[in-house]
Amino acid sequence: MSDFDLLPGKRGRPVIVDWREPAVAPGVQLRIEQDIFDSMPRAVPRLRVWQPLPTLVVTTAEAGNAAFGAAAFRAAARGFPVEVRRSGGGAVCLGPGMLVVSHFYTSMHDDIDSSYRSFARRLMAALEVVGVALTDQHVARAYCDGKFDLAWCGLKVGGMAQRRRCRDGASQVWIHAVIAVEPESMRYPAEVAQFYSDSRMPRIADPSRTTCLSLCMPSEARAPGLLRRCGDVIAGSFREEPL
Repeated sequence: MSDFDLLPGKRGRPVIVDWREPAVAPGVQLRIEQDIFDSMPRAVPRLRVWQPLPTLVVTTAEAGNAAFGAAAFRAAARGFPVEVRRSGGGAVCLGPGMLVVSHFYTSMHDDIDSSYRSFARRLMAALEVVGVALTDQHVARAYCDGKFDLAWCGLKVGGMAQRRRCRDGASQVWIHAVIAVEPESMRYPAEVAQFYSDSRMPRIADPSRTTCLSLCMPSEARAPGLLRRCGDVIAGSFREEPL
């Protein structure tokens, strides 16, 4: 499934929504999104939703580690080539069964925390439609743990990061989330832990601190096509720009 729509936004401003279900290479998508952020028009918010191919995405700080080259080589040999992103946080292992959601917009009055709260609130509202009630909280010891992790029963389902810059008195924001949907995504957090071990970094990424949306649902509610439905409801929930 691939949809590209121009949806009516709040106060008549359009939201460009691009939702792609077939798995795509994160390196290509991150470069596309970097180009969007570098040249984003002030008046047109955008939302991109996509399913990734297997990739380990690390930060520029982690890529500067002395043992990074050897750790990246080992990750690639296990089937997870490494890409470097320019937002903060920590390493994230991506793959089929997950969704990446990226939102680009301009605001005159929000800050870092309010961006995270707004984004988390909208994602949680969308995912409640498919039958999972999440919270936003810090899940300590999970991979890329942060103040606004998406969680269920204290376990991490997704995480967020953002980049922003000030231009003409307004904040231009690129905020993205990674959401584990299907059970196959449960093996990815162990790759982050292995990467930290191979690179001799003191960071912790405990796989037991994570879960996925499918496992948050009663067994009788786990119907096929959950990832597609999640992508559909998330794409549909961003018809208005953030307040």
